[in-house]
Parts: sequence; C-alpha cells; structure tokens
Amino acid sequence: MKTIKANTDEFVVIDINEKSSDIKYHILDNARLKLVIINNENSNNKISIDIEKDAYLNLVYGSFSFFDQTDININLKKEGSNTDVKSLAIGNNATLDININVNHQAKDSKSDIYSIGIANKKSNIIIKTIANIQKNMVNSNSYQKIVGSILDDESRITGDPVLYIDEYDVVAGHGAAVGKLDSEAMFYLMSRGISKEEAKKMLLYSMMTPFLDSLDNKDLVDKIMGMI
Repeated sequence: MKTIKANTDEFVVIDINEKSSDIKYHILDNARLKLVIINNENSNNKISIDIEKDAYLNLVYGSFSFFDQTDININLKKEGSNTDVKSLAIGNNATLDININVNHQAKDSKSDIYSIGIANKKSNIIIKTIANIQKNMVNSNSYQKIVGSILDDESRITGDPVLYIDEYDVVAGHGAAVGKLDSEAMFYLMSRGISKEEAKKMLLYSMMTPFLDSLDNKDLVDKIMGMI
C-alpha cells in the first residue's frame, strides 16, 4: 500500500500493463491525490483506497482493452473525506466489467461518481456503481450517474447505479441513461454540413467531456478520440 502523507498534494499516473493488478493507496489527513489509471491490458484488477479526515481523492479510470474485470473500492473513513470518480470504458469487440464501490464510514463524507460506456463491434460493457452510507453517517452526500452509448445493434451496455442508505440525514441521488446516439441531434448536425462520422464524434465527445477534462492531457484525449 502506498501512503499519501498528510497535508500533501500528489498527482499519479498508472498504466496497467499486467494481467493482474492490485493497487492500494492510503490518503492521510488533509491530503489530496489525483490518480489517473489507464488500462490497455486484458486484465483483472483490484483498486483499494482509504481516505482519512478532510482528505480528497480525484480518481480517473479509463478502460480501453478487449477484456477488463476491475473492482474499485473506496473507503471514506473519517469526517470530511471526499472523492470524485470519473470512469470511461470504450469497447470494440470487448467485454468490460467495471465495479465502483464507495463506503461512507464517516460523517460529512462526500462521493461523486460519473461513469461512461461506449460499446461498438459486439461489445458487452457492464458498469455498476455502489454507494453505501452507513448508520449515523449524517450530512453525507452521494451522487452517481452512468451514461452509455451503443454504436451498433450487436453491442450492449448495462448501467446499474445502487444506493444503500441506513441514515436519514443525508443527500443522495443516482441515475442511468443508456442507448443509441440521439438521431435528431445527428440529423441536425448533418443538416449543418457536418459528416455523419464527425457528427458522431461530436456527440460522443460531449458525453465524455467530464472524463476528458479530468485528464489534463491533450495527447491522451486525442488518443481516446481516435478509438471511437
């Protein structure tokens, strides 16, 4: 397990290049970690992160392989702990299964999860997000959103946001929107002289913007846009 020292600010980028990865971090009091994980390898992965008092995790996870089974487990252990998670799974003839679990184990803890799936060429993408707010963890906030775009008739995306709440004094919400690209939006863009391929990329870019903005890396953004 890697430790982020108290009152520090770190930025870490990890490229998964093994069949199996076990990534563990412990973020101490009032520390901030931005963790970008890019997976281009067919792999099974476990990511576990503990967050202490007034500490913050910005996790960005991108899945671009043909097979990915990844379990992300985040524990908000102390008062004021906070996490913001962005994930993107792009499948071309791929099977991708991404599970994100946030455990609110402290008062005044916050989590925000935004997950995106894009499926093409007979891909199957499963995205499950879970927020568990335990009893007496008052003033906790949790939001989840899963969006997905299916680009052919033989692909599938399953989006499953789940809330487990054992406390009344919290704010929480979740939602999922998965389907094909908006045909009316496509028609409008094409009527303005934009090609079908460019119109598709524009709509997908709009959907992916929260993830892409989190990367702060133009070369990586260009590489991802080349996948769709």
